[in-house]
Amino acid sequence: MKKRILALVFTICLILSMMVLPAFATSKEEQEYQNLNNIAELIKDFGLKSSDEDDPLKNMILKMLEDDPDAFYKLANEMLGSYDSHSMYIKADEYQKAFPQNLGGYVGIGVTISTESGARKITYVTPQSPADQAGIKAGDVVKAIDGQSLTGLTTEEITGRIRGSEGSPVTLMINRNGKNLSFTMKRKQINRPNFENYSVEPGIEYMRLAMFNGTDTLNRFNQAYSELAKKGTKVLILDLRGNPGGLVSMAEEIINDFVPDKDVKLFAAINRRAKNGLYVYSSSGTGIKLNNIYILVDKNSASASEITAGSLRDLGYAKLIGTNTYGKSTGQIHLGLTNGDTVVITTQQHILPKGKAFEGVGLTPDYVVKNYEENYPIPKDFAKLLSDRGIYLTHCSDRTLAIEQRLKLLGYFNETPDKNFNQATLTAVNAFRKANKLSVDSYCSVYTIKLLGQKITELSKTKVTVDAQFEKALELARQDAKGELHYTVDKDGKFTNK
Repeated sequence: MKKRILALVFTICLILSMMVLPAFATSKEEQEYQNLNNIAELIKDFGLKSSDEDDPLKNMILKMLEDDPDAFYKLANEMLGSYDSHSMYIKADEYQKAFPQNLGGYVGIGVTISTESGARKITYVTPQSPADQAGIKAGDVVKAIDGQSLTGLTTEEITGRIRGSEGSPVTLMINRNGKNLSFTMKRKQINRPNFENYSVEPGIEYMRLAMFNGTDTLNRFNQAYSELAKKGTKVLILDLRGNPGGLVSMAEEIINDFVPDKDVKLFAAINRRAKNGLYVYSSSGTGIKLNNIYILVDKNSASASEITAGSLRDLGYAKLIGTNTYGKSTGQIHLGLTNGDTVVITTQQHILPKGKAFEGVGLTPDYVVKNYEENYPIPKDFAKLLSDRGIYLTHCSDRTLAIEQRLKLLGYFNETPDKNFNQATLTAVNAFRKANKLSVDSYCSVYTIKLLGQKITELSKTKVTVDAQFEKALELARQDAKGELHYTVDKDGKFTNK
């Protein structure tokens, strides 16, 4: 009996001695993990309620999962996150928020508005949207919303007024080729397309890609790309600001479309499945030869957008404008589980043509430009506004010119300002009065003139965002557009590079 007890004590001491490993042999965490295994073996060997077939570690994990509903989610994310910061476990109800299929969904009428030389111009109309169905077109100038002037409003505030609750009506006063048109539409849910494009001016095309995702996005891009030659495009402004990435295969196709030379190494990917761990993407040589491409980027341009921007720049086809990008050079696969949850695992590391790493660092633009806010620009050559007396029909002087200049700036006067107070001037005066809840009058009163001056003062203090990044791109694009076309176009719109 005494010998059996001594043998048992010796065995326990031996196992316990195994739990105390030298620091140089393993890390603290590895030692603790081994200790858990050793404790589990002790339980199996000596635990009264255990057995040789027992699995104490499994029992512990099952107990944790039973006691804490979020334990599995935490453990799964800890396990995935231990490999890299982009691998994760996402619950079904959180996936769409983390990885939206479309950016920019809202309730409105489907128009994109920008400020150009003081005018609030529609630059894009979403297909099949209320605006599109009503007949609003890109290039139309917005003059009023629900009868209210746009005086003193920023582009964001104007956008806010156009948007609202689903099903509610909104009326836009539009000026098209000098004529005022009124459109009343009902707001509805708009999913802003991931791809938009328009012609800035002859020879210069603008494309905005919000995400590298979806068949519709690629179809829209391909359609716009096929029209570049027909339009005689020399320079492209590609807007990837705020683009978080998406499908690398789509990025590859878009990069290839702008590379006119064959067998150019576009970029590469390191993964465990590729031959020698490296897969190189090469060009087909069917791309259109543009004079230049200017790519707009910012801190939210990531992954596939960085691959696109970085590759085209490294290959000498593009210049980057904006601020430093996000810095994500890895690619992930998304594996859906039967319970609706998703496992995201990093499988690739992307390498730009010049081999420069950008993970966690991002891309520094060739032209570092920041957007900024400034007071609304008021022309300095306006005639002096005098409010000592009213102005009547047929009056002709600089007093009338001053009123018309200000009414035009506020969006009420569509003619060319001159010194003649005619019916068009009076119509603009009364439109201004109605917008400010005043009755229609037969002349321009002293009160109206003073109110007009007040509104211009308010407008001058309004902050507007200046898209200096786009302005820089347009400045450079105009210079490149002066060069000759580097391709010819046949009657079917097909191009041949020179």
